[in-house]
Amino acid sequence: MNITSNMIEFSERIGQQSITYGSRLPKRCNHYNKDVMKMVRSVKRPSSTATREKWDAYWAEINSINEAYTIMRYRRLGIDIVDDLGDLFYEVTLPGGWQIKPDGDSVYWSNLIDENGKCVCSIFYKAAFYDRDAFVNFMEE
Repeated sequence: MNITSNMIEFSERIGQQSITYGSRLPKRCNHYNKDVMKMVRSVKRPSSTATREKWDAYWAEINSINEAYTIMRYRRLGIDIVDDLGDLFYEVTLPGGWQIKPDGDSVYWSNLIDENGKCVCSIFYKAAFYDRDAFVNFMEE
């Protein structure tokens, strides 16, 4: 195992992988974010007897709203989205001096730190095959 694979293994453990263009950030913010919750209230929830297709469409719309909100917040912070990496992450380029650091001893949490050492957002990533999830909590502006 060489140094590069060790770095990738370590960064995977903390939920971030440095890539040629930059870093990975989640595609969605925490679904309990008050701004997202306000926006999704307008989406009509299917009945409990609705078909699987109707529920899938409902969740796709909820996720679409959440992703649009997250993109807006990234842009406001000066974070450039370079690529879509699948269901959980975007590949991004961070502003100069910004970095992603592990949050203490947790293997699930890390923080995005700006050039002044201020935490801009916290990032959650769980890579278990049976329960994969990633989201970002933005700090209040």
